[in-house]
Amino acid sequence: MLTPEKKKFLNMVADALERKDERKWVDSRRFEPVSAASAVVKVTSVLRQQWDSPPDTSDRAFRFFEGLTFFDLYFSSPSPSEAEIDCAISRAEKEHSAFAALRALAAMRTAAKSASLATWQQNWALGLVTEPPKPTGRSKTANLWRDYLIVGQLKELAKLGFSVQRSSASTVEESACDIVSAATQALGDGRAMTYQSVEGIWKRRGHLPTFDAVGQLFESLFETILANRGTL
Repeated sequence: MLTPEKKKFLNMVADALERKDERKWVDSRRFEPVSAASAVVKVTSVLRQQWDSPPDTSDRAFRFFEGLTFFDLYFSSPSPSEAEIDCAISRAEKEHSAFAALRALAAMRTAAKSASLATWQQNWALGLVTEPPKPTGRSKTANLWRDYLIVGQLKELAKLGFSVQRSSASTVEESACDIVSAATQALGDGRAMTYQSVEGIWKRRGHLPTFDAVGQLFESLFETILANRGTL
């Protein structure tokens, strides 16, 4: 029996996956020539539809997204080694980012056989593990959904052969970052971003798995969720 909180979390991910076909528009255009101008139009459409309608980022959903932000700082794969998990557990005593990454790993259940993670989860449930305070100042997870959308579109454009960043020798500004920047400017409403801003997001977040890639870890479960959402 799913608790209301778990149902909310699973439906959040299902909502996002249902919209992935729009975000992953390149899959249907892979073998067609796509100009920078037409790419701007398509990316603008994706951002306009999804920028202001992120998955529910409260409660369990937000904590999962937050953990993904820091995941690669501690783990080399969705199924990390026991040594990596032990190191993260040690650092999680003081580092909120390590705590968040461990929480995401536990939710993903891709390291279910880890004795260390199982013990950490049990201690957390018993109140023997406390969540460290977050660092003061601007949150590193601010604008997370926006950044995921932008990184996702940059990776999509790279599939079409666009370089993500400008080449030092380039005289034509048609990199993926240029295209996404132009798309944000077309959106208006204070959402316009310069090339440098988009490039900055790529440098900060480009190494992270996209939301769709993480969703594949749950694929068989979500097929059931999407087919039976009214009865969950």
